Amino acid sequence: MKGKPTAIEKKIGEIAVNANEKEIIGLFKQNSDDKILKEKLKILDLNYKSYLAYYCLIEYEKSLHKNEPWKSVGRSEITIEHILPQSINKNDEHGLYWINQFGDIDQCNLYKNRLGNLALLGIKRSEEHTSELQSPVRS
Repeated sequence: MKGKPTAIEKKIGEIAVNANEKEIIGLFKQNSDDKILKEKLKILDLNYKSYLAYYCLIEYEKSLHKNEPWKSVGRSEITIEHILPQSINKNDEHGLYWINQFGDIDQCNLYKNRLGNLALLGIKRSEEHTSELQSPVRS
């Protein structure tokens, strides 16, 4: 989300703070059809510290475990991490790796705050894998 949030973004943010799923679903149904919503979600830039990012990632995670017991964790028990780093130095090996993967620094900047670039990690897991997240993935 760049610039001033729209009325709908403000309302979603307010609801997400309270994590009222029924209100969010109703709000989406009132203001967008599925095709428009799917297209907007593809290009949605999020502040990774926002309740909306937390809510979207938790709901996604829950959807992957529909037939399993699920205990929702609190914000203090998880972190939201970037897969593509938030800042890329084009003068070092790690930065060059990401630039090569995306084509150029502008493409990296375009995707770094997208919902698909964010991942939920437990606090302990986050601390264990900090160095892995900073290193490029090797195949």
